[in-house]
Parts: sequence; structure tokens; C-alpha cells
Amino acid sequence: MPSGCFTPFKSCVCYSPKSKHHKHQAEAPAPAPVVIAIKKPAPNPSMHKLIWLQYHTNRSSARLAQFKRRVVDHAELSRMMHSRIESVMMLQESGASIGGDQELMSDVACSTIFSSLGQPLSSASGSTTGATSRAAGSTTGGASRAPGSTVAPSKTTRHRGGSIGSASQSGNVSLLDQHVGTSDIAYGGTIQVGTPLRDYSVIFDTGSSDFWLPSSTEARSQLGNHHSLGSDVSSTFRNTGHTFSITYGSGYASGFTCQDSVSISGKLIQGLDFAVVNCESSDFTGDSPFDGLLGLGQQALSTQNVPTPVDALHNRGLIAEAVVGVSLGRAADGGSGGEISFGHTDPSKYVGNITYLKNVSTDGFWELALDDVLVNGVSIGIKNKGRTAIMDTGTTLIIAPPADADALTKMIPGAMADMSGGYTIPTSHVPTVSLVFGGVACPINPRDLAFESAGQGTAIFGISAGVVDPNAMNEWLVGDVFLKNVYTVFNTTRNQIGLAVAKKDA
Repeated sequence: MPSGCFTPFKSCVCYSPKSKHHKHQAEAPAPAPVVIAIKKPAPNPSMHKLIWLQYHTNRSSARLAQFKRRVVDHAELSRMMHSRIESVMMLQESGASIGGDQELMSDVACSTIFSSLGQPLSSASGSTTGATSRAAGSTTGGASRAPGSTVAPSKTTRHRGGSIGSASQSGNVSLLDQHVGTSDIAYGGTIQVGTPLRDYSVIFDTGSSDFWLPSSTEARSQLGNHHSLGSDVSSTFRNTGHTFSITYGSGYASGFTCQDSVSISGKLIQGLDFAVVNCESSDFTGDSPFDGLLGLGQQALSTQNVPTPVDALHNRGLIAEAVVGVSLGRAADGGSGGEISFGHTDPSKYVGNITYLKNVSTDGFWELALDDVLVNGVSIGIKNKGRTAIMDTGTTLIIAPPADADALTKMIPGAMADMSGGYTIPTSHVPTVSLVFGGVACPINPRDLAFESAGQGTAIFGISAGVVDPNAMNEWLVGDVFLKNVYTVFNTTRNQIGLAVAKKDA
């Protein structure tokens, strides 16, 4: 394979083979792996696909604002959700089958969505489920506007938004892929906590750095079937006496700090500092297949300002480097949800070499310089214009600044903008979109770009528009739509991010 090239989809794509911004590092054979699986919960059929899309667009917009420490405009996010509901209602009333023959959303689900966005349903502007008022629309550039579309946001903002590693003996964790139909929306796996050790299912999130589980003091109505932690189930549990609170793109959790034994891929960390929560938003309760969340960002992002589980593994000599290798599965492929390796990379999950690039973030998350974006090999016009991309396993879609998203979709025949940040594309014209990092073009599988069927020969596009700040239009949030296509390495020790073509797409 030529130097500096990925070979996804059985074709070599070189953007700038000898770019000075990247280098290859040979990977030594990994020790016998220990694996954490990514699971696949059953899909939730109770929400219309376009409503589900708006939910993920909104939470991603809020998440990116949080990363950049800007205020989240919850009223604007609620307005966007109301607008989406109205547009879907109008389409259904007109007899269109956009998104399939699905129920719009139950009143309970509707209230849950607005609650998770930080604003009660009754106080948000716009219509509620079943309301008949209509939002005005406008057509401001980009792809053509779909009928029944609503006003695009002028701005949205965000707050803070994990995965793990091993040492002299490497550790792999199989991942659980939460999906709706064939659309992958979250990834997690199983770790063990307490004495005796007990299984807990956690979301692995590279966009945050805190680890928390439900407290046994949490109300049973909130806990549902989730496993909780406290002195009643663990003899080594200790309340360390500090309050804990964190807000994500869609959801929050609060409680108190603690210490207990945690085993990740068979590597036991005694007295690890983390948190238990007795108050959670609906994102983490109810039907969620995950008990808690484990952040894989850097310590600087931690609200507790304690070593992350990955750092703790490294600090105690359980892994050689604070490094995490992530291979995300794809529901459409069947099989496992993927794998996380701790302290090493797993050569069975990628082909060729890993390209290592500098992490440009100084705030604790994982961010790369984004050289360019290509549609069928042609630049959308942002080459070397200072764009950056946050690599976030906790985000489902790719969120681009509106001007970039419009420039991209203008190059796709038949693309339609819905003015709530989303786009649909004809399934007969799914393009090859490539993100360029360190001079290397990384294509996205068309199956991931056609995120979910929208009916009538169209699909929801896996790239949406979102504005973090009108004065900061250079930031992309790159989620699982892209990350499924690469093997990604997050190396805290060297402050680098590594990319290689995922073996499933070779």
C-alpha cells in the first residue's frame, strides 16, 4: 500500500501522500487480548425516525457547545424539536410516508424528549404533539428545502459532554451497539465493580472524562432494571463526601463521589475515584440498556478532576501506555458491536498502518485539524481554512457548521434541507464523502451516510448542520457515522489520535 494512504472500500485514496503533518508508527504485535464486547440492545420503535434524527442533532449541538464551554440554548433546541414535530405532522397529514409508517411519538415519549433537552414541553415555544399551529419557514441557502420544513436555527450552543485500556497484558472490551433498525446510536460494554465484583453495563464515551454509576440511594422508579452501587452491595464502597454533577448534550446526572474496586478487562483497580448518582435525566433511566457512563477523554475534562480509569490503569502499571483502541461495529453488518482495547492496539481490527496525529485540544477532549472535506473527490471549499473536528464516540451523527453542511449537500444531486438542521438524500445518489486528516482522505461508507430510510427513495443524511457559536464557525463534531469506518486510537501518554482503515471496510 502506498505510504500515507488508507485503502477503504478496496481502493487507495491519496490526498497528499507525503504530508508533513502525519507519520506512520509500526505497531508491535499485541499481547494476548482481553475483550469487552459492544452489545446490541433491541431497537425502540416508538419514535418516528425524523423525530429521532432531530433528537440526535439537538443533543450533538448541545454537546459541542459544552465541549467549547459555551452556554446551551435550551429554548432554541426545544423550538427546533417542536418545528420537527410539526413538519412530520404536516407530512403525515398530506399522506406522505416520510420516515415510514410510524407513530409520531407518544405523549410520554414527547415529554421525555423535551425534559432531556432541559425544558418542559409546556414551556417551549411552538406546538406540542397534536397541536395545529405551524412555524414559518425560510429558505436560506444550501440544498433545496423540503415541504413542511421549519426555520433553521441561527445558533445553538453546548456543555461537556468514554472507552478504556490495559498494560503488560493487553485488555480488549467487546462493545454493545445500541441501534434503531440499522442505525447505530450508542456503544457500551460491561465492566465489574465492587466486592464481590458485579457486572455493570456502561456507555464508553470519548467526549467526556467522568465515570459514574447509579447509587443504591436512587429512587427505584428511576433505577428501573439498572444495577446500582453502594455499601449495601459492595463491602469496599466508600463515600468520599463530595457532590458530583455533570451535564451532557442531552441529559444530566448528579450525586456524590466515591471509591471502590473496578475491574476492566480483568485488570483490577482498587480504590478508584469515581461517582455514584441519585438523580438522572430520562436519557439514562427507563429503557436505556446502560447502567452508567465511563468517559475516555483526558483528565482535564473531568468534573471531578481525578485520574480517568484509563489513566489509573496506566499509573498503577496495569497497562504500558494510557492508550485506547476503538473499533465500532455496524448494525447493518450483523455480528458484534465492536471492541475496545486498553493499553494496546488490536491489529486484527485494521489494515495497513496507523497514522498518528497531534491532538489539538487543550481542554481534555480529542480534536484533530480537519484539512478538508471531499464529495466524490472534490473539495467543498474549506481546504486548510482552520477547521477542526472533535472525535466523539458519544455522538451518533456528524455535525458540521451550517455553511459547510450546505456547501457539502449542494454537491449531492437531489439533497433536500429540512431547515431544522437535517438533510435527506436520494438513495440512488449516495456520494463518497471523505474527511481529510493529516493529508489523508478517509472515506465514509455510503451505508453510514444514508443513516436511515426516509421513504420514497430517500434517506436521512448522516451529516447535519449545527451552530456552536456564530463567531466560531470552524468546529465539526465527528461521531459514529465516521468513526465506524476507521480504527481509532486515543493515546493520552503521547497526546495523539491514531487513524487506520477499519478491517471491516478494507
